[in-house]
Amino acid sequence: HVEVLGIFVREKQGEIEQFISYTGIDDALVLDDAKLVDYFDVTNMSTTIIIDRYGLVAYKSETVTSDLNSLSNLIENYTNVNYVQNLD
Repeated sequence: HVEVLGIFVREKQGEIEQFISYTGIDDALVLDDAKLVDYFDVTNMSTTIIIDRYGLVAYKSETVTSDLNSLSNLIENYTNVNYVQNLD
């Protein structure tokens, strides 16, 4: 099972409504007052974080992940039943 969330940090209501109108996405959005940003040490608003099935951060990139095939492969890698968290 995979959940994808869009997190708005400190955006104004009008900006959020414009995003929803433009993308049609409205069911996977989270409003944050920077707590998640601080928790995950996000410094770039184009950050992709994948949390594995163990609940740990398995992947973090602060560059835009616009290649859907690459993103799909990353998600498959970290959610695959054969995936084991490497804690080394």
